[in-house]
Amino acid sequence: MTRRLSAMLTLCAFVWVAVQPGRAADPPVASPVASPVEAPVASPVAVDLDAMIRALADESLCVPLEGLVASTAIHSSRDQGSVSREESISWFSEADSGNAIRIDRVDGRSEWVLAELVGAGAITRIVVSSPAAMRDAVLRVRVDGGAQPAIEWPLRELEGVIAPRFAPFVAWHPAKDLPREGDVGGGTIDCILPMPFARSCIVTLDRRPELYRIESIAFADGVRVEPRARDRSERDGGAAFAAVRADIAARASLRPTAQSVVRARSPASPSLPSELSASPLAAGARVERSVEGSVEGDRGGVVRRVAIRIDPMQARAAVRELWVECDFDGEPTIRMPLGHFIGLGESTGPTADAFRAVGPDGSMEFRLPMPFARSARVAIANRGAAPLACALEIFEADEIVEIASRDPADRPQLLHGAVRIHDRVSVERPVELELARIEGRGTLVGESTAHHAALPAWWPSGDDRMLVDGRDELAGPSFDLSFGSAPGLPRVARGALVSIPARADARGPLHWSASRLRRLDAVRFTASLVQTLELIPAATAGCEVSLSHAVLWYARAGESRGVGFDDPGRMPAVATPRNAAPLGELFPLEAGAEWFEAENLAVSFWTKSAYWGAALPGVTSPAHAWGSGERVGLQAIGVGDAIELSVPARDAGPRRLEVRFVRTLEAARVAVTVNGQRVAGEFALTSPTPEPSDILDLGVHAPKDGRFLVRFTAAGYGEGSRTRMHIGVDGIRVSPP
Repeated sequence: MTRRLSAMLTLCAFVWVAVQPGRAADPPVASPVASPVEAPVASPVAVDLDAMIRALADESLCVPLEGLVASTAIHSSRDQGSVSREESISWFSEADSGNAIRIDRVDGRSEWVLAELVGAGAITRIVVSSPAAMRDAVLRVRVDGGAQPAIEWPLRELEGVIAPRFAPFVAWHPAKDLPREGDVGGGTIDCILPMPFARSCIVTLDRRPELYRIESIAFADGVRVEPRARDRSERDGGAAFAAVRADIAARASLRPTAQSVVRARSPASPSLPSELSASPLAAGARVERSVEGSVEGDRGGVVRRVAIRIDPMQARAAVRELWVECDFDGEPTIRMPLGHFIGLGESTGPTADAFRAVGPDGSMEFRLPMPFARSARVAIANRGAAPLACALEIFEADEIVEIASRDPADRPQLLHGAVRIHDRVSVERPVELELARIEGRGTLVGESTAHHAALPAWWPSGDDRMLVDGRDELAGPSFDLSFGSAPGLPRVARGALVSIPARADARGPLHWSASRLRRLDAVRFTASLVQTLELIPAATAGCEVSLSHAVLWYARAGESRGVGFDDPGRMPAVATPRNAAPLGELFPLEAGAEWFEAENLAVSFWTKSAYWGAALPGVTSPAHAWGSGERVGLQAIGVGDAIELSVPARDAGPRRLEVRFVRTLEAARVAVTVNGQRVAGEFALTSPTPEPSDILDLGVHAPKDGRFLVRFTAAGYGEGSRTRMHIGVDGIRVSPP
């Protein structure tokens, strides 16, 4: 008993909880969790704050609070009038800001009610967007009818006071724009501190809210929520929660692994043994490790830790083309890309959360429990076309334990994983994508998503939904709140259960990934689970998004089946949206031809009084992002202003040159010369909105000094221009004459 209690109090790095010196011992509280290979805890049981924190932190648990939770709910700022798919306008409503259940008057002030719950349960996550204008607002949580709040957090204190004190339960993600010196800027609060209540809970904000998302669980019948021992004499039920401030600030017990990375908020290498060295894995080859239980299934175990190493120079390909393939008890359960499995999506890291870590040297660690009754096989397969370095080891597995019963209900819950890939989805009008569909019984414990859009600041702006057992809908205002950060912003927003790798590029077409684990708020389903995401265009035409989404869930052998997931023998190439694809992909080349993106060419001359530079025509609308998403432009001051691009020649032979311009309302009439030779005619490029021109022929020319000098000159105002003359060049194609 002493050993078991000691193990439960050994917390992972994201929990700072310890029994205070001199504190009276709590009366025995039944454990709210069960081992993956043991029978669930029988009701009735009692849970309290300490038990929930231990369950949240315990790495040995597949699903914390298993057997004690009846349902999961989401309370959010999404438009509550969006209720019917048959009403397409309201269904895709973007009115997701400023909504609340009602406004209460409390002590002479107005409080917007964000969530109101009745019965025994717990708040498991609060995500609230807090712009700088709301810094004087106060977030309050009242439990069990108490007049005094159990939590009373002024938003202005979140960054410098509250988040550091409660870290890593509470994270503060600053807004993209930095505040003025001495000022408190806006941002997003992401709180996973559990807040149990016995009878009721109400969450309020004393300003009209912007975006928010509050997740909660309801306990099953017979589960009793206990106040803390030293708080039971308090008249106000809210006092049961207030004492947690001192507990979280107490000492911590940390293991010297990558878990400490989470608290430090800076990625580092997982602590992998030195003998784990990566070696080339040929295309179609695999590396495999296994653990055996018993053929009869009466002895099983749990894989506790999987270590992987890749070559960081091959990371971009490795996270997509190396697939994790796991079979437990002879059943194929996990088939997903390495990036989604390890928390990277299609990014390259480094990153870390409480159960996974990726170091800058390509080392990786996965610590979600993987139980089995007879056998466990973990493999990495190269589904790409080229060799990729990879090493794999199972470093920790529970000793084989006896399974007391042959009853299928006593079989361990196996970890499953699958991915859905959507290539080049048109977003010319609102669409709702199905991300995942699982039939049968199980528990969703993780999800990751990656998308590549045409814009640097675009993200899914509609609802994300889960339909549980065909009737209970969980919905929130898009993945930016599901993962605790707006994916369109080039910033790092990690948390104890959220991995968002830093973007390598802060400009250009958006390539974003994020991954989330669910602990107390794991979603249980008994018949089916369907997950969808709304994509709402930023313009009326021309936008495409490539998106992949993966899920992790626990289910007993044979009790669940993934539907419509992808399991390709060979991974397709990265599907860049066509409106952001390179010109060489948009327009297939004949033999001997090549495209040169204008922004990649050297500028050999420009009129000093004119303005020129590379620009993103799609900054405000995906309909206007094409090619690589960039073009070279010149804003001419007068007739005769020019810009000249140097196009390299492969040999001394003549070549045909063609150009793709950018058409705009204030476009100039453009005259072109190649190596000083005038091209016949002028090009009129006026258009009411920015759009690419046709591919226009400049004729056949011989190179000079190994290059073609192509000069674009403003010959006069275009049809729609009165004050400006713009010249925009997307690219130049060079081909045999």
